[in-house]
Amino acid sequence: MAQSTPWRQSLRTRLATIMVLASLIPMLILAGLAYFRAQGILRDDFRDRLDAIIHLKEDNALTDMTIRNEEVVLLGRNPTLIAAMTGNDPTVTERTVEGMRARIATGAFSLFDATDRNGRIVLSSSTDRVGQSLAADLTVQKGLQQVTIGDISVDGEGNLIRRIAVPIIDARTGTTLGVLVATNVGRLLREILESHDGIGQTGETYLVGGDNRPITRLRGSMGSGRTMTSPVVLHARRNGEENASIDTYLNYAGREVIGATAYRKMREKLGVDWLLVAEVETDEALAPAIALRNALI
Repeated sequence: MAQSTPWRQSLRTRLATIMVLASLIPMLILAGLAYFRAQGILRDDFRDRLDAIIHLKEDNALTDMTIRNEEVVLLGRNPTLIAAMTGNDPTVTERTVEGMRARIATGAFSLFDATDRNGRIVLSSSTDRVGQSLAADLTVQKGLQQVTIGDISVDGEGNLIRRIAVPIIDARTGTTLGVLVATNVGRLLREILESHDGIGQTGETYLVGGDNRPITRLRGSMGSGRTMTSPVVLHARRNGEENASIDTYLNYAGREVIGATAYRKMREKLGVDWLLVAEVETDEALAPAIALRNALI
């Protein structure tokens, strides 16, 4: 029997290696196809989930803000407030101020001012403000005609601070006596926006103002104060569409994310030019696809 030479052994080894590699090629192709297919499905699924979550958050935030607006509107038509505005009874004035302070004690508000038609403060939860003029305040000027959302800021705890101005209307005569300006402390709104339920460990939602700057706190300080130029924000502003068919993009912190936006209900019901944005990092959203790829390979 012919003995196996080193050359023949080497050839057999090479042929076996080639056969093994050839058998792996279809597996690698299938793994790649499965990975990219899973990526697309997961991306679409996560985008749909973000869209559902952000619209739920918009509804909850809108409900909270609408309740506060209506509370201020009702106070602006309160007979005791009207009596304090039209009379000179110190007892009625004191009861009105006590009512303002009782609402502040709930934590939903931090200040109430009632002005006359000329913008002079005639009643306030903070009595040292009586006599000051808000005549140059655009929110007060607009508040003579309709419910107006004024300056928006964020306090040290991340609460959204809104000024709400409503006409003070005497129901008996239909006369507008002045403007009630309430400062709303949006603690519940903060909780709604900062909740990460359903959007993973890297997900976040934040509110963008009409100037495309963030109103609420961001997870990453790098975005604070910046103009948001992410594709979903720009698409919503330019095309008036909430859900842009955008694959992935880099967020304010330079991380690749999947995002969704909502704004239409807030604009229609509150008259504000805000944009609600939800984002989650792509690596987290596509983690199951990555795990599938690794298992197959």
